[in-house]
Amino acid sequence: KPAQISTLSQPVATTGARQTELAQQYFTRVSERLRHKQRAVTNWDYEHLLLQEFPSVYKVKCLNNFFVNRAIADDKGKFIPGHLSLVLIPDLRNQTAAETIPLKPRVTYKQLIDAEKYLSDYSAPQVQVHAVNAAFDVVKVKCTVKFRTGLDNGSQVKKLNADLIAYLAPWTVNTSVDISFQVKIYASSLLDFIDKRNYVDYVTGFDMYCNDSVLPLVETLASTPFSIMVSAPKHDISYIET
Repeated sequence: KPAQISTLSQPVATTGARQTELAQQYFTRVSERLRHKQRAVTNWDYEHLLLQEFPSVYKVKCLNNFFVNRAIADDKGKFIPGHLSLVLIPDLRNQTAAETIPLKPRVTYKQLIDAEKYLSDYSAPQVQVHAVNAAFDVVKVKCTVKFRTGLDNGSQVKKLNADLIAYLAPWTVNTSVDISFQVKIYASSLLDFIDKRNYVDYVTGFDMYCNDSVLPLVETLASTPFSIMVSAPKHDISYIET
């Protein structure tokens, strides 16, 4: 140990670093290598080649014959033969306690470009690879709540809003939770969730909206094949005084 150095600390995650490979991880890597043979042919090949090369990526979804133009905001993509889009989700476990876990996790633009360059070396020359971030469908709740007697209404509204965010986007409170594409949210499930909070007496006037929907929904509908359901940062919650 150098005498000039007293302590070492790492306040933020290292970019592009990877931990020491464990025995189980070694067997997994070798098994995957024997399957894809370091060449991208199937959707599975593209996904696992990318996950192996970029440890900061948590999940990849491959959409073959599908083109998503990341230069256009909110592009929903379209079917085009010969194009292949890869949707990347960052590994939130790299976040430190001082960092805020985002409702809409995205990888950097540089990581998208690096992913395209890397996969172009292992795919067929006629395939055009595109790396993009996921799309996000925002779910918002509007309701009126009667809280339990003796509780402060203002603080309970904030607590219910935080609980709804944790329910709709659980990765914001537990980074080990899986982030899934095209998950349906039912209005009845959300209503039941609110009604079962121990600080809630009853709920009335409940409605659920998604994105820019004008009419309340019974269930959410994914706007794209690469959509993730997330919570609105602030729900429309009012309370009954008496």
